[in-house]
Amino acid sequence: MTSLHHMERMTYPRIGQLAARTELALLPVGPPEAHGPHLPVGTDLLAARELCDRAARKLAARRTECLIAPPLAYCLAEAASPFPGTVTVRSEVVAALVEDICRSLARSGFRRVLVVSGHAEGENLAALRAGAERAGEGGAVVAVSRWYTNALPGLLHLLDEDHPECDIHAGEWETALVMLRAPELVDGEALASLPANWEACRISELRAAGGRTFPELGAPEAYCGDPRRAKPETAERLYAALGEFVAEEAGSLLRS
Repeated sequence: MTSLHHMERMTYPRIGQLAARTELALLPVGPPEAHGPHLPVGTDLLAARELCDRAARKLAARRTECLIAPPLAYCLAEAASPFPGTVTVRSEVVAALVEDICRSLARSGFRRVLVVSGHAEGENLAALRAGAERAGEGGAVVAVSRWYTNALPGLLHLLDEDHPECDIHAGEWETALVMLRAPELVDGEALASLPANWEACRISELRAAGGRTFPELGAPEAYCGDPRRAKPETAERLYAALGEFVAEEAGSLLRS
């Protein structure tokens, strides 16, 4: 298996040597956030690391190295804020963190950074993009991955649940990923008792009525979809394709 360059595991001389070979870095992002009664609050961070690792391996196969920065383990997570364990950070703080992290990476030689968030809450993505834009004013080239909006919708046919378009949180595909990468963290007893929840199909209507948190958006237990349909092999197929998408995004930064 290809050796990956996880920054937190490297000495500074080795980081400098890598920067002499590549300007590219990936920054995984994901908050502690409730993911139903069956998944760990670190699910989004697990997803972000999975996307970065897979993208890095795809790039390495094309003779392109990249740094994987230490994960940013906090961001905006207001939708799940009513649930224990969720930690949310103000949007202006998220933007400032991304700006400072990316400017620091640029000073170390990694001037092209792709921010890869496992958490797709709209306000959070906006904050990440604001930070990326400000970092760009300092000379870095920073982008936020659009895997959730530009790649995932075209892969919903890989899911077995009845209405995959309504699976926006802690349903089949996120449950499948945890089964694949950290099965010991899935609460099997809780999972077995969960009925399918398709209320997220009404999310536009519920948002228009003022809904902002998961209970207000039809997810009283912080999950949507049918997590009982999850299988590890589904996650393998899904994340193989998503990893390819993120690798293409990262590669495009080197061409910009």
